[in-house]
Amino acid sequence: MKHKHTARPKLYISKCIETCACRYDGQKVNSDFVIKLMKFADVVTECTETAIGLGTPRKPVRIVSDDAKMHGLHLVQPETGADFTEKMNAWANSYLENLGEVDGFVLKSKSPSSGFKDVKIYGKNGMMLTKKGAGFFGGKVPEYYPGIPVEDEARLLNSAIRDHFLKSIFAIAAFREAEKGGKISGLLKYHSGNKLLFMSYNQVLMRKMGRLLSAHGNKKYTELCAEYKAHLLNILSSMPKVSNTVNTMMHAFGYFKTGISAAEKTFFLQILEKYQKGKIIPALPLNILKLFAVRFNEEYLLSQTFFEPYPEELAGGD
Repeated sequence: MKHKHTARPKLYISKCIETCACRYDGQKVNSDFVIKLMKFADVVTECTETAIGLGTPRKPVRIVSDDAKMHGLHLVQPETGADFTEKMNAWANSYLENLGEVDGFVLKSKSPSSGFKDVKIYGKNGMMLTKKGAGFFGGKVPEYYPGIPVEDEARLLNSAIRDHFLKSIFAIAAFREAEKGGKISGLLKYHSGNKLLFMSYNQVLMRKMGRLLSAHGNKKYTELCAEYKAHLLNILSSMPKVSNTVNTMMHAFGYFKTGISAAEKTFFLQILEKYQKGKIIPALPLNILKLFAVRFNEEYLLSQTFFEPYPEELAGGD
């Protein structure tokens, strides 16, 4: 079984990640995962700091707060005393307003300009106040692209975070393609093929999305798509719980109740229990289900993105 992922996610990736040696120290950031990801996506890149006129290499900038309560944040270059707050805000707003459709963002981790979390914020005295802020550009991304997946290259080293990000961007890209088809039948086909994937996130929302399409009434197509996409971004807004994934696997396993032997059933349930307890990765019970689906030619299951939500070349260890 192999799904054809014809929809290529549109991604913004910070330029210093594997694309250009434009960091403050004149280096680029290495990421094997981002190299692989760029083969399957349409990518736009930018360096937020060189975009406002800073050179490479350059003296580092940092976020400085007016007081301990985080009032009045400034993007400053401590060594020169230069304040780039106004310039960065103006550029970031203009850039994001004109960026166009994007299915996901991969930002430079901890960057005072691009970071979207875990960015250090300092006091005027040079002492660090917190590590939990957002960079000037990274913090604006959710404002202009609410619900669109945002990660940084460091967090994507975590297999669970990476898996969720990939599921999200490919599901959003595939919806974008279905929407462009201009037909409700295309949306219904999209939802049908993603039913188990959505079930593994939130069964209640999955059913709500299905009812929206099947009982669309006299809604305009654009209105229907906007409403469905809002639900899609909502269902993908948090990582799926193990319990939901287990329930989805049990739902799929129900298709084979009469075909498999008692020993096969026992074996699968033991494997599923090990996954539920965190002893093995989800790919193991998932591959057993794939094997059963192929064996019994269960076309509905074979069509489900749940079994291959993104190109298999992007799967792998940390």
